[in-house]
Amino acid sequence: MLLADYASDSSTDEQLIEGSTRLQPQKVTLAQIDGPTNNKKRNLLPSLPGDFVPGPNDDPSLHQGRKRTRPFVEGEYSAHIYLKVAPPKALRRTIADLIKHIQALLSPEFKLNSLLSAPPKGQPATAAPIDHDLHVSLTHPLPLVRTRINELRGEVENRLKATQSAKPFRLSFVGDVKCYYNGRRYGGEGEGGRAFMALRVGSGAPEILKIAQDALDPLLQSLHLPTYHKNPEFHASFAWTLLPEEDEHKAKSYKSTPVNQERSSDTASIQAKGDNASSTKIPPLSPFSPEVLDQLNRKFRENILKAQPEGGWIITGVTVKIGNSTSFVPFRETTSV
Repeated sequence: MLLADYASDSSTDEQLIEGSTRLQPQKVTLAQIDGPTNNKKRNLLPSLPGDFVPGPNDDPSLHQGRKRTRPFVEGEYSAHIYLKVAPPKALRRTIADLIKHIQALLSPEFKLNSLLSAPPKGQPATAAPIDHDLHVSLTHPLPLVRTRINELRGEVENRLKATQSAKPFRLSFVGDVKCYYNGRRYGGEGEGGRAFMALRVGSGAPEILKIAQDALDPLLQSLHLPTYHKNPEFHASFAWTLLPEEDEHKAKSYKSTPVNQERSSDTASIQAKGDNASSTKIPPLSPFSPEVLDQLNRKFRENILKAQPEGGWIITGVTVKIGNSTSFVPFRETTSV
């Protein structure tokens, strides 16, 4: 039996097609493969269900360097209860000037981000900013499953109506600016890593504490959710910056530095935490030394006091935020104070 003898070297291949026209590769379009569009419909993949959402993107570079305080859990929402305080134009201007002054005092590695004027959520930092109100937190960020969303809202309303201390009051801020730090080390959640500039509540602080103790803490305990600090220092953050990452060994063994006689720390999740006024710790890598704070307060104390409404703000209820949804829950009494 004779076997066909196929040449294996490239030169023989060239000889076999010598004198022939070499075929050139051609581009083939999708339309050529499918044929005329009027005679054949392209098969499409079925669409995804309406409740399908992409997984979270936890890349800090997409969130101004911020990190989650808790790992993402499918079906879990972040809830937050706070007082909303709308600053008048004079206070907005004062805070804007204050932020510029603080930024000028900091080294280039620290970028101060305003919480009163910021790009819309999910938009790049270059997007046009929108105005935001000040928030005075009454709870930590609360992990809430979907089935308990309506329960939390309804129970907040019921508790406020049944609590004698939940009635309108006046709120104002002291003139001094304070720095707060987030993370477990300062009574919050997560690893921390941010510093917050804030205004501390003066008038109205006893009323807020009474509402938290009489209405909100019992509710959170009944739902097995974390309660707020035992001795909170209520405040409203207006700007934040990232802190340099500490060496792991040093972070576990560093000694705290006194700031003053009151606690100066905690606001995680952007205006979503309060703090314990019994401690006096600051991170060793914080740029906000007591000297820096003293300089700021000497310059801006009077302007902050003058820029607030005469007699302060009248607070008539709390705001409940769950995910991206917010609702206002009024106190049991709405009479003026």
